[in-house]
Order: sequence, then structure tokens, then C-alpha cells
Amino acid sequence: MKIGYLWIGLYFFLLICLPSLAFSQDLGNLSKQKPVVLSGSLSLRLNSFSTSDTRSTRDPFFWTVSGSPTLTIYGIAFPFTLAVSNKQKDFRQPFNMYGVSPYYKKIRLHAGYRSVYFSDYTLADHLFLGGGIEAEPSIFRFGFVYGRFMKAIEPVKDTLASQYAIPSFARKGFAVKLGVGKADNYLDLILLKIQDDTSSLKAHPVDVGVAAASNLVLGIKSRQVIAKIFSFDLDFGVSAYTNDLSARDLTDNDYKGLGFIKNFYTPKVSTEFLTAGKASLGVRIKKMSVKINYRRVEPEYQSMGAYYLNTDLENLTIAPSWQMFKSKLRVNGSLGLQRNNIFKNKINNSVRTANSLSMSYAPNSKWGANINYSNYNMSQTRNYTVVRDTLMMEQFSNNVNGSVYYNFGTKTHKQNVTTSMNYMKLADNTNRNLQSNSTTSVNPTVSYRFNNTDKKFTFNVNTNANNFKTDKNTTFRWGLSSGFSKTLLKDKFKTGTNLSYFSTRLNGAGYSSTISLGGNVGYQPVKGHALTLALNFVNRSFAVGKQPGTTDLLGNFCYTFNF
Repeated sequence: MKIGYLWIGLYFFLLICLPSLAFSQDLGNLSKQKPVVLSGSLSLRLNSFSTSDTRSTRDPFFWTVSGSPTLTIYGIAFPFTLAVSNKQKDFRQPFNMYGVSPYYKKIRLHAGYRSVYFSDYTLADHLFLGGGIEAEPSIFRFGFVYGRFMKAIEPVKDTLASQYAIPSFARKGFAVKLGVGKADNYLDLILLKIQDDTSSLKAHPVDVGVAAASNLVLGIKSRQVIAKIFSFDLDFGVSAYTNDLSARDLTDNDYKGLGFIKNFYTPKVSTEFLTAGKASLGVRIKKMSVKINYRRVEPEYQSMGAYYLNTDLENLTIAPSWQMFKSKLRVNGSLGLQRNNIFKNKINNSVRTANSLSMSYAPNSKWGANINYSNYNMSQTRNYTVVRDTLMMEQFSNNVNGSVYYNFGTKTHKQNVTTSMNYMKLADNTNRNLQSNSTTSVNPTVSYRFNNTDKKFTFNVNTNANNFKTDKNTTFRWGLSSGFSKTLLKDKFKTGTNLSYFSTRLNGAGYSSTISLGGNVGYQPVKGHALTLALNFVNRSFAVGKQPGTTDLLGNFCYTFNF
């Protein structure tokens, strides 16, 4: 598939605007560093849960051991991460993970279970087991990772779930990044290549009904800031995704322009060539700015270095903002349009608009107010003109919320009152032959907070209500909650409690009520050691004939060692 002229224009614009950059790096004197420093934390958590609900599937006991120790040798840091739990047996992919990323100034190494980010459409924080390096010597930028991106799953019966697990191959590969520049002005070229290991399963792929896949992604990521006024960002990827490695090779007669890719990738007849990217152009002049964002992701675009990508969309957003009265008044807006069916090969077309406006005013430190409005609309039509009734779906929503806060009291006795209101209306005209479905929600809240810094005591109380109305039902829910915290023994002992009550009425009749009572204590006997204990009691009751009530008790104990 040919890359659109828009992307080509953005690419050349990027190259023309790339300024000359240069800076030097001082590695420092290692002899002045401490030989060995060990820091970080280790935690042990014990969780207990009991309930009167016979349908509960939550474990009555659960424990975890986690830590993030960092070993520093002559200024070179070796941060480790670990997580161990009694839930390991329930996970097909690894839950207990160990990894380390030692670094010194502009050089960082990776080993073990790690996640690394190069760009949104290539390597985007996908967890892998392996190694890598990232470095930024002088104006150059370099990154490389290699490892296993997915663990093999054999087609054996899962006795715990009483069903067969979906088999998959082990997935291995690498990603490399080469770039030039620094934080505000850089250009990175990225290559990612990952492939399923067909020898990782004992069973033959045909027997388990799984096809091995491979993926090659070429990406470019850049940011340019010009004269502190203009900013340009680009993130673009081209993906060659092979769904079945056993298919025959693709030839020049099947697809033109394969010469470049064939040098380091063998495309098959099951290979899909797709593009995805986003770009933005911003202008800032004193207290005013505007930013234009464009994104286009072709249908079924995939990268084995990213977990999930929303595909088959094209959107354009314009976001202006400005400040007035010495920045006491701030205004932000956004106008957005999005469509799908980029290739025009689907029966339905969807168009979405999303607009918003927000204003905030804070004349001084004592009080302030803000108001926000957002409008969302989505419509869907058929792609064929032969259909008389082209409208298939139409939905829109309006949301308005605002709040006012007031601070008063003294420096040692601080008080705050905040009031807010949220209004939302959603209408669904999907079926034009029937009455439209609408939903309205009104949610007012009032809160008060008191903080005595001398006595190290805080108290808060909140009340809120929600009236939720549909074409068939009206649900009214109101509640009151409060809490306090107190610090004693020179900040070594901390305690707090919270109490809440909520009542729900359905169509004017009582439906349910919930009472929650919780408490926590924390104690730090010596520096570096901390103990916390939390208990929470929840009781839910329902009107006669609805359903039986439940009572839950949750407990949590944690010991943390900081070193």
C-alpha cells in the first residue's frame, strides 16, 4: 500500500526544519563516587477477605512480596524489580518477574523482564524477557533490545478452569533505534522485527490449529521546536505483518516495490502492509496557543511490540487556549472530527465529533471557580446508496460541570469548602421507528475539609446525590461520608478512620443501602521500617423481596523496609 502524500510532505518538512545540534557529555570522576550504595524498598503484603455472599469467588487469603532495590557501584545504578505472589500458579504468562536496568548518566542497560518505549507504533512498552541498551552519547541516540516477547503456551487442558487453553508460540525478536538530537529537537529511525518460534511447541502447528506469525515495522519519531514558538511532532510506522509463515513467498508480480523490504524480511502472500501515524503542529505566542493534531491508523494495523492499537480511524483536532488578566482566567477549547472506513470497503461509515470548552478563574488564593462543557456526537450510515434509509445509528451527549471553592482560616487552622455540580444527557436515536432512548444524570456535591497543622489533625465531610433518569426508570442515590486522621509520637504513629452511608431509591421506592466503616494505623518504630494495618467493614442491605444482603470484611497488613 502506498504511503499518502500527506505523510511524505510531513517527512520532508521534518528534514528541512531539523536544526544543527551539539552538546558534550562529562562522564565525571568515578573516584569521587561512593564504592557501593544499596537503596530501595521491600514490601510484604498480607490480604484477608471474608463475606456472607455464597457467590463470591474472591480468595480468602492473598500475599505478595515486592521490591525495587537499587545497587549503585561507583555511580553506576543497577535498579532491580521483583514481584512474587501465591497467584503465580494461575497465570500462563509470567507473574513473578525479575529485571534490572543499570544506568550511568546517558547509558542504560536492560536485563530480565523489561519494558522499553521507542514509539507508539513500533516498540511501545511491551514486556519482554531479554536484554538491551539505550545510550545518548553527544548528539546521537541509540537503542537496542532483544528477547522473548511472548511465552509459549502448550495446548494442554487447564484443570483449574476446566477448559482448554489457547496455544501460542514463543515470540522472539529485536528492536533498534538510531537517532540524532536531544529532548526538544530529535529524529529517531526505528526498526522492529519479531517472529514466532515454530519449534517452541511440542505439538505440530497444524495439529493445534495455530499459524506462526512474524512482523517487521519501520518507524520514525521526531520532535522539533523552532524559535520557541513553533513545535512539530511526528510518530509514524509502516508494518509488514505476516499472519501465516507457512504461506508461499510474495513475488514482485504479486506486489510491486518489494526490493527494499526483501533485503531483511521475507514477505508472504499472508503479509499485510499497513501504515499508522500521528502528527501535531503547535504555535505559542505569549499567552495564546493553538495546536493541530492529526492521526491516521489503517484497519488492522498491528505491531508485535505494542499491546493494543485502535485501528481504522482518521481524526483531526484543533485545540486553542489562551490566558487573560495575568493568567487568572484560563480558557481551553477543542474541536475534533473522527471517521472510520478509511479504505471504503465496509458497509457502514461512522463519523464522530467531540468538542469541549473549559474556563477557570482564580483571582486570588482564597477562592476560584471553573466550568467545563463537552459535546459528543456519533452517527453511522450505510456505505451503499441503494439503501433508502441510510441512517443506522445516531448518538450524542452533552456534559456540563462546574465547581466553586473557598479557602479560609489561619495558617495553622486551614479550612476549605467546595461545591460542584455535574449535568449529563445522553440520547440514542439508533432506531428511528421507535422512541429515542435518553439518559439524564444530575450530580451535586458539597465537601468541607479542616486541617490543624499544629495538632496534626485533619477532618473532612462530604455529601453528594445523584439523580439518574432513563425513559423507563429513575434512580436516586444520596450519601454522606466523613473521615479523620491524626499523627502522634513525633510522626511515628498515624491513625485514621472513615465512615460512609449511601441510600438508593428506584422509582421513588427504597431499594438498597450501604454502610462502610474503615480504619487504619501506621507505625514506624525505627527509621526505614514501617508497619500498616487496615480494616474495612461493608454491609449492603436490600428492600424486602429484592435480594439477600451481604457483609464483607477486608483486612490488609503491610511491612515495608526502606534502605
